[in-house]
Amino acid sequence: MGCSKLAYIPGNLFDYNISATDFGACFQECSSLTAIPGNLFKYNGANVISFSGCFYLCTSLTAIPENLFQHNTAATSFDNCFRECTTISSIPANLFQYNSAALTFYRCFQNCTGLTTIQGGLFGDNTNTVANTFESCFQGCTALNNLPVGLFGGDLSTWNMRETSFQSCFQGCTSLNNFPADLFNRFRNATLFQGCFYGCTALNNIPQGLFSANTQAQDFSDCFYGCNQLTQIPTDLFISNISAESFFRCFQGCSALTSLPVDLFRYNTEAKYFFGCFRNCTNLTTLPDGLFSYNYNATDFHYCFYGCSNLVLKKEIFPLPQGNDQGFFVGRYMHFTNCFNGVGTNSAVQGTAPELWKFTGGQAGTTWDIADCFTNANVTNYNDIPGAWGGGGI
Repeated sequence: MGCSKLAYIPGNLFDYNISATDFGACFQECSSLTAIPGNLFKYNGANVISFSGCFYLCTSLTAIPENLFQHNTAATSFDNCFRECTTISSIPANLFQYNSAALTFYRCFQNCTGLTTIQGGLFGDNTNTVANTFESCFQGCTALNNLPVGLFGGDLSTWNMRETSFQSCFQGCTSLNNFPADLFNRFRNATLFQGCFYGCTALNNIPQGLFSANTQAQDFSDCFYGCNQLTQIPTDLFISNISAESFFRCFQGCSALTSLPVDLFRYNTEAKYFFGCFRNCTNLTTLPDGLFSYNYNATDFHYCFYGCSNLVLKKEIFPLPQGNDQGFFVGRYMHFTNCFNGVGTNSAVQGTAPELWKFTGGQAGTTWDIADCFTNANVTNYNDIPGAWGGGGI
């Protein structure tokens, strides 16, 4: 570790260390190392448990040999294994073919900034992976522009039924603009997609059915945050995610979006958090009726449409109040601070604000968080909005 002048590893270096179990950080920061012998770990066999950080920061390494880990069938950890190997351009398809016992690939290829090619089936045999397994796996791989079919396996007869996280998996992959619809299909119990495509600034579309198999998914926070080339959202994107609770900043900064599909959140009845969900979507111009009409558990709309300067707001995104309303929001402590602040300021057409102040809980003396909810909103009923809500009324 840290032998920055080490440029060569003899092929038989570990041939006689047949009881070795842990190669964690073994060559970490060997920044002059350019190659790895193909049989380096051959004779260490199934005794090896960990390759965590083994080649982390080997910044001169240009290639990974095929079948490098072929004989290490009991290895469970590949955390940080090739992290910041900045000159690797591709990964062999069968690299982890024999590592069915692997539990985690956390940050395995993080910041491999020269990586352009990933082969299909790379993780196809890793059916034992558990929580945190693919978190930040390819985060910061800025040259990666597409993902292959079957990256995580294509044989749906071998479902991965363990709880799995894809948090920040492709975060900051700024060249990524294409991936298959079945990318996550094998992971029925995957729970976390937080920040999965955060900052993928070249991404201009999302395939239909991307999360259709992930019925246990709970967290989509920051999932597409800053994807400023994204022009549309599929109608069925979250249709199967009936357990989802958080859409916190999910599409914040997606400045190329102009509209949202009907029933985007209709089936997410467990959703609680929409904080900043569409914040600074500056080209968003229209919203579908009933956008949040089925979200009976939602409480947090802080900054949800803040800075949507071209949006023509409409009151029908929530159910309409009925007199002294005892309905939609009853029993909930709501957070609407800055929710519609600055909405429509660049639009030539005025929208209409949803009459949230008329609902039970939102009326005079409310304890809800409502500060600046409609401040500077370009809406026809601005003077009907109570001053406490940031409107022009009393």
